[in-house]
Amino acid sequence: MMSKKLTELEKLLYRKKSCEKLMSIWHTGIKAYSVFLDEQKKIIDSESKSKIEKSTARVIIYDNELKLNNFITQYKLTKRELVHYLLPKIEEIATEEEKEKISFDEDYAEPSLRQNTYFQKCKQNPANIELAEVNKLLFDHIVVLEAYREEIIKQLKNPLNDYQYAELNKKLFDVELNIMSNEKRLNDRMDYYHEQFLPKFNSDMKEARKLMPKYLAKAKSIIELNIDFKLKYLLEEHDKYKDDEEQLWLFYTALRARVQSVQKELKENTILVESGDKNIKEIVKPI
Repeated sequence: MMSKKLTELEKLLYRKKSCEKLMSIWHTGIKAYSVFLDEQKKIIDSESKSKIEKSTARVIIYDNELKLNNFITQYKLTKRELVHYLLPKIEEIATEEEKEKISFDEDYAEPSLRQNTYFQKCKQNPANIELAEVNKLLFDHIVVLEAYREEIIKQLKNPLNDYQYAELNKKLFDVELNIMSNEKRLNDRMDYYHEQFLPKFNSDMKEARKLMPKYLAKAKSIIELNIDFKLKYLLEEHDKYKDDEEQLWLFYTALRARVQSVQKELKENTILVESGDKNIKEIVKPI
């Protein structure tokens, strides 16, 4: 029994260390890209910069904001795993002596990010919001690229040496390819949103209005038996989003998937099911 406990604790501590290392990497990337983007925005605001320099900066900002947002999202997801799963689980199984050697710092690497506007602004949205926002970003990016293309065309009409002409001509070709690629992506995403995602979203929301109370009750029964830590965190999120229909979709689909997963695991555990425990029997009943 002691050996199993230590093995489980060692695995959790290894994952904790991995999370902290990843958060340190994302933290470095967030700081580096934030400074870089701030410098690019200064170019746009500068009266001494040419139109083509400003158009170039807008293209660079779009490309690098996407990378920065990915770093921020990865940081926040990793921290969520650390704070809402790993640390509570470690605290539950570690002895008092073991706890003295373990850091339970929840704000690992974050204090310097609290004043970072990019970090504060970036948040993970449910797909119904994210898809629409990405489509708008793609459309805006196409507009930026088209403006950049016009500036390159104007530059090509000026007196240029062979190298300058060749460089601008290549940039023009690359930009036109980028515009074509983004227009195709936007059309494909719009088709997916309207033809596939939206009908499924509407169906899920109709189901949520009917079955949400039953899934919430089932989740609370599971939590009372200390079977699943993730459900406890999920229910804490419910209070934030219960009055926001757009956010509620993400909560309901996550809750449904988690409850069904726990039910499946319990059904496969024949010892528990055949034990005659009334609570277990009630939990595994389909909704």
